[in-house]
Amino acid sequence: MKTFRQQEIDIIDPNTEMHYAILSSFQNTDFPHSHDFFEFFLIVEGSQELICNQYSMDLGSGALVLIRPNDIHSRRYLKSGYHINIAFSSAIARALFDYLGDGYPSEVLISPDTPPPYVMLNQTERERIERRMKELYTVSLTDLSLQRTKLRTLILDIFVHYFSRCFHRQQTGEGWFENLLQEMEKPSNLSEGLPALLRISKKSHEYLCRIFRQYQDLTPTQYINDLRLNYAANFLIHSDLPILDICMMAGFDNLSHFYHLFRKKYHMTPRQFRHTAHHSDMFANM
Repeated sequence: MKTFRQQEIDIIDPNTEMHYAILSSFQNTDFPHSHDFFEFFLIVEGSQELICNQYSMDLGSGALVLIRPNDIHSRRYLKSGYHINIAFSSAIARALFDYLGDGYPSEVLISPDTPPPYVMLNQTERERIERRMKELYTVSLTDLSLQRTKLRTLILDIFVHYFSRCFHRQQTGEGWFENLLQEMEKPSNLSEGLPALLRISKKSHEYLCRIFRQYQDLTPTQYINDLRLNYAANFLIHSDLPILDICMMAGFDNLSHFYHLFRKKYHMTPRQFRHTAHHSDMFANM
């Protein structure tokens, strides 16, 4: 079967280095095809079959997918609806990855010959992206600078707030577990601790223990405590709040237990940690 090749020069607006559209069909698209640029697509309504690099996926409303340069892919509607396409140049992607730095393992997303990275958005998230997409249509056609800025902030937002979830999936292969780890990073859930873990996951404590041991080499309680200690350590460095307040904010209800765990991880008390961090570069290479 012939594979069509799309070129950035034919698709991407040179003024914004992107192309965006809200579509309800593929009548003007030749499949299978590949291209030399990146593309997000979000299924707003309906469902689609995606075949990419020999992997077949049935995707429903809320699926946000990244198509990478050289991915050979075909798409068709299984149930009618509409989708959002945002194509952007490889130069934009490289600039964003450089900006995000080594802490954002972009190689997980762009590794060749792998299934396309995707995340499932809830209704609120899906409506948020759709709303921001439609806001682009309110920008004057002659205001290219504003179009470019809005598109770039949207792309950055998608990479940071949504596709970071793929890193957990790559490590575990468990979509629900990926979402759980993401949710537990929210301060309110972190403070609640194990009850939040059980409530969000809808799994038994015994099952969570097995999964955390398998993928994190920790018990759920150890995982939560480690997140809480990270949270507390950052507040010790980046705030002037009293240590007792930080202890409580992080979800520890016992100051003595907080001190015990903190010393075990950082080999000093929270007060010593704060003093040392403020008077040295001891954490620069951690």
